[in-house]
Amino acid sequence: MFQDDPVVERVREARRQIWAECGWDPHRVLEWAKRIEAETPHKVIRVETPQSIGDQPAPEPPNDQGA
Repeated sequence: MFQDDPVVERVREARRQIWAECGWDPHRVLEWAKRIEAETPHKVIRVETPQSIGDQPAPEPPNDQGA
């Protein structure tokens, strides 16, 4: 189906190592990521995020009155 991609495999292996170093604990992985981000801010790409769905007004229902 999919061909092996060496770049994807390198990313997967790096993720495995990070998780293993953090004892497979998601809280420790998040702390690790925050530390790396703080140490290397020039490598962080910031993006604008849309409002959360809960903050947006409900959309108007379609007007299907056979115009």
